Amino acid sequence: MKTILSLFVIVCIFCACDKTNSDRDQEYEEKESETISISGQKMLVIQSRNGDITITGTDAKDDMSFDITKIVKSRVSVSHAESHMSDISVSIEENTDEIEVIADHPTDNDLDYIVNFSITLPLIFDYEITLGNGNIDMEAKSRFVTIYLGNGNTAADLILLDTCEVDFYTGNGNIDFTIPSETNAHLDASVGNGTVTNSGLSIQNQVSSDKRITGDIGNGAGMIVLVTGNGNIRIESM
Repeated sequence: MKTILSLFVIVCIFCACDKTNSDRDQEYEEKESETISISGQKMLVIQSRNGDITITGTDAKDDMSFDITKIVKSRVSVSHAESHMSDISVSIEENTDEIEVIADHPTDNDLDYIVNFSITLPLIFDYEITLGNGNIDMEAKSRFVTIYLGNGNTAADLILLDTCEVDFYTGNGNIDFTIPSETNAHLDASVGNGTVTNSGLSIQNQVSSDKRITGDIGNGAGMIVLVTGNGNIRIESM
């Protein structure tokens, strides 16, 4: 019941977020890049309304690089879209323990706003992502990962450290979740409308149905919760 209530809260939060409309086909786009130094931070916090987020963790990085694409779509004209590019604000703040990224913009009847992020950073990092509408694609090595997604799909290829805590809550969309077979965590994956499937991952004390799978992976020390209201969850072993 707690999981279901949490899902309803997330869905209600994101119902107010804007979604792109097909009749707004006059588009203006700007791209920018930024690199910041890492000085002890271990958490990346992202809050965004509309757009895709791609995260790549790699041993080759000791800083954090952002490729940001800002898009405005208008039903009026390209120049109308361009004139409203300044409505989009993207802030990147370096705090003591975390890097915080916030993308914001107004809601307008004649405009759609989209901010896409492609982020490359050190392999071992933790995440808290809140996204209204869009897709999340991530590859990382983490202990703590939290995702709140209103509408869109999540593809996560994660190596989870002991003792991990993972929470994915999606209103509408699919979750593709890949972890190593040697992961240690209790798994609870459930859908409202859709199916939950497991491919190749050994789960002890498993209780399963089309809509939910629970059980222990490895010694079960950590916790993995995957929830989507409308969509499918696919769990795979690396």
